[in-house]
Amino acid sequence: MKKEKLAGIYINVSDSLQQLESLEALCKSKGYEIYDIYEDAGINGKDTKKPELQRLLADIVAKKVNMIVALKSDRIIRNVYDLESIMTFLEEHDACIDFANDDVNITNNKLVSKILMSITHYEFEKSHEKRRLG
Repeated sequence: MKKEKLAGIYINVSDSLQQLESLEALCKSKGYEIYDIYEDAGINGKDTKKPELQRLLADIVAKKVNMIVALKSDRIIRNVYDLESIMTFLEEHDACIDFANDDVNITNNKLVSKILMSITHYEFEKSHEKRRLG
């Protein structure tokens, strides 16, 4: 029996309407039922201590949601440590994550997710260093 995917759509940018439409279309195309929308618009994405993300994680614990859907990984996580924490959390609660604009879907593959996040973290650090230097 195939498990129903109950999606929590997570948004963390100022252009939320366009993003929401894209994520709703993704959910429809993949057969995910949308439980709720979680929006931390304008909040820095450097860590996972964002109010709506925390509410989404609490809904996963409460079994209201078993799928996080976001535009791309850096909307939720920006470093490999947070990724490891989120992936462990999802695994413990029989949930997964799907990103609309990442080339690699990391719903069930920790190795691929670690590689993807290592590259993302490297690019973020490189970009941050360039801005800092001028």
